[in-house]
Amino acid sequence: MAGKTVKVPTSLIAALAAVLVLAILNPNLADFKAYYQKQASASARKNTKGAAGNLLGSIAKGAAGIVADSSFKRTNLLVGSLYQSKARDGSVQKAYLGLAKLFIKLK
Repeated sequence: MAGKTVKVPTSLIAALAAVLVLAILNPNLADFKAYYQKQASASARKNTKGAAGNLLGSIAKGAAGIVADSSFKRTNLLVGSLYQSKARDGSVQKAYLGLAKLFIKLK
């Protein structure tokens, strides 16, 4: 019996490695705030050109940071995070899924 080795399937090792990588790269609230600010700034600059667009983009970026801090709640899913903004009645207004420092708009 001594000296007998257990063979672990390669697919199991790959799955565990993928889970570990996703858990390490799970975005936190600061990552989401930076993403949300960047999106708001880009949208404002796209709609208004020139110096006014840059000013509006900067204002939108600051406002988006406040919104991300105050209205979005993070749910840690270990390998990813769910960010939701809810209305007073409890319905979800906006939702984003964060995986490996990337964000996907769900609603």
